[in-house]
Amino acid sequence: MSENETRVLVLDDDHDDAFLIEEAFDEVCGRKYAVSVFHTPNEALEVLKTQSFDAILCDYRLGAISGIDFLKAVRKMRIDTPVLLLTGMQSDAVDQEALAAGAADFIAKTELSGIVVDRAVRYAVANAARERLLRSVLDNASAGVVLLAKDGEPALWNPRYGVFASMLAGVEPDPDVPTARELVSALSRHTLNADTKDILVADHTLEKTVTPLERGEVLILLHDVTERVRALQERHEAQARVTHMAFHDTLTGLPNRAAFNNRLDDDVHEARRRHRLLAVLSIDLDSFKAINDLYGHAVGDAVLSATARQLKEAVGEGEFIARLGGDEFVAIAPISEDVEVPPLAMRLGEALERGVDLDGRHFSCGGSVGVAIYPHHGADREQLLNCADLAMYRSKRSGGGVCVFDSEMDNAVREIRRLSEDLKLAIEHKDIRVHFQPQTTVDTRELTGFEGLARWTLRDAPVSPGQFIPLAEKNGLIVPLGEHVLREACMAAVEWPFPAKVAVNLSPVQIARSDVANCVHTILLETGLPASRLELEVTETSLIEDRDRALHVLRHVKDLGVSVAMDDFGTGYSSLATLQAFPFDKIKLDRSFIAQVHEMHPSAAIVRAVVQLGLNLGMGVLAEGVETEEQVDFLKSVGCQEMQGYLIGRPAPEAVFPEKTAR
Repeated sequence: MSENETRVLVLDDDHDDAFLIEEAFDEVCGRKYAVSVFHTPNEALEVLKTQSFDAILCDYRLGAISGIDFLKAVRKMRIDTPVLLLTGMQSDAVDQEALAAGAADFIAKTELSGIVVDRAVRYAVANAARERLLRSVLDNASAGVVLLAKDGEPALWNPRYGVFASMLAGVEPDPDVPTARELVSALSRHTLNADTKDILVADHTLEKTVTPLERGEVLILLHDVTERVRALQERHEAQARVTHMAFHDTLTGLPNRAAFNNRLDDDVHEARRRHRLLAVLSIDLDSFKAINDLYGHAVGDAVLSATARQLKEAVGEGEFIARLGGDEFVAIAPISEDVEVPPLAMRLGEALERGVDLDGRHFSCGGSVGVAIYPHHGADREQLLNCADLAMYRSKRSGGGVCVFDSEMDNAVREIRRLSEDLKLAIEHKDIRVHFQPQTTVDTRELTGFEGLARWTLRDAPVSPGQFIPLAEKNGLIVPLGEHVLREACMAAVEWPFPAKVAVNLSPVQIARSDVANCVHTILLETGLPASRLELEVTETSLIEDRDRALHVLRHVKDLGVSVAMDDFGTGYSSLATLQAFPFDKIKLDRSFIAQVHEMHPSAAIVRAVVQLGLNLGMGVLAEGVETEEQVDFLKSVGCQEMQGYLIGRPAPEAVFPEKTAR
């Protein structure tokens, strides 16, 4: 049999009729048929078990059984070959019965001819191919598909829809189970009655589409969107986390600067609209830096987190608190006209005073709270925050607590800003002068060197170094100022008739922000001053912020041949540990100890111990602030080597060399 032949099984118990059917196929031109004729249903069914056919022609009457019975038997064998029924009578009832039973078509024997047979078989085979294709598409579709008849019962569905029906019924999805019509009907009714677009079936989310058809049927499509919904949820959760991170502090969980700015802008707008007062609070911990320095950043972070929780607990309804960074917090609170100090400020102050307990230790930072009131102290966020900060700094200078902004603070800020501008111009124009204070031996008062000190005269009046040096450190001007002072001191020392040392202070900001070693090396080359004649003085404050980096910088300075002295010794947190970490050339005793050595005071014992410590470590000791002969006598008695102070000489624009100098 050729591959192009159409294979047809003919079943007719009448041999003459069967012969006529074969003749009809022989009449067909241009198309080849391979016809197999059988006269009993059993014989045909046996052959169908092992052979496949493209079409089956079956007589309607087969003796004991009907052609419809044979059709049912074929379908029971799961054979989907199209079956055409041959009838010897013209009856609409018979035609309807045949089609209802699943017959592909029917042919009246009275009209039997080659043309009729060819047309009917070709149509049935083509239609069966289309149905198989449709069934293949439905069977492999990812969507659940069901076609409901006019009466609402399922007329057609695919296995995927059956799986969903099994889920709804609470049974395990099984290819055989979903074929039960009652399961499909149950899901179909549920789908039609559900108002929502999505349906939850077991742990799946189904998206439904219901489409009414022209003849009264309804087509229902179900798509399993569980993964898509889960992905959307995960994306929403991720976006929520990102949003939370963007507007919250990672350490404390409090809202951050961005969140605070948005909230304050909104609250100011609302207060303006409703003509209400609004308090803005600036909060700064007073002793947090000491905790960080003494116990490390891990403990410091834990203290910050615990403090933040206490502050948050103090915040009431309608109030807001955030962390700007470090130990800075800000808060917002609506207030009434008759309130001088916002209740929130008092509650936050009390929370800070209580401190926190961690791992059996109590930490009390204390805090300073500054308050600014809208609209009295500012009309927008920037003005209010600036005023709250000014009040907070006033509180900090006064020892902590709560301080409400007033106009005097604003005037003070204006004065500081003017002074900053003047200082910047003075540095640019090199108006800062260097004065030199002599240093001598204690025993013979022979000159050993000078300390170069910055001095500034503004509008014919001297500005205290205690005023302009901290200002320069705060606004970053200390770097160019320090470089200018160092260069001027070295240039002056080169011209001295006696090769004494010149000592210059290094600010903590210089060590933290500039390449000190390269700067010093450049200035020594420019001025021609030998490195052995330069001494740089640093306070322990310079080492606290980043101890390892600071010590690394100072080692590079010593490698140049420059000596390094620890200034204001005894005023830091861990001076002895600092001496152990870095080989200083000299210790400068702070003037606060020297001022009281002539009395029966513990300072005398401290000076005596420090001098002995310096001798043991191979470091020279210089006492600052010497103003009386009694102090000199005491320093002699304890073995102190050098001194400086008003008794020896005041700072002067030119280095003054006495006739008797040290060698």
